Amino acid sequence: MAVFIGFTDASDMVKRCYGIADRVRRDGRIEDADLKRGQLACEILFSSDIYGSGLDRVATTGLDDADAIGLLRRIQVKMLNLRY
Repeated sequence: MAVFIGFTDASDMVKRCYGIADRVRRDGRIEDADLKRGQLACEILFSSDIYGSGLDRVATTGLDDADAIGLLRRIQVKMLNLRY
């Protein structure tokens, strides 16, 4: 999945995600490619029953569908604002 999202492999994804988080905290901005990778990973993990929480979301996160979609939408808006 990490390669599909655009990373070299899973360890590259973990390493780069820490770097992305540091840049966001420091500057509030990240490169467009990293933003797209991060948003895609978040969307997959929220919704996919194969690669993410999917139908087990309530058990793994405590969020029902309405709360999870609301949170996902807030994340998407926040990521969109980082882009511009």
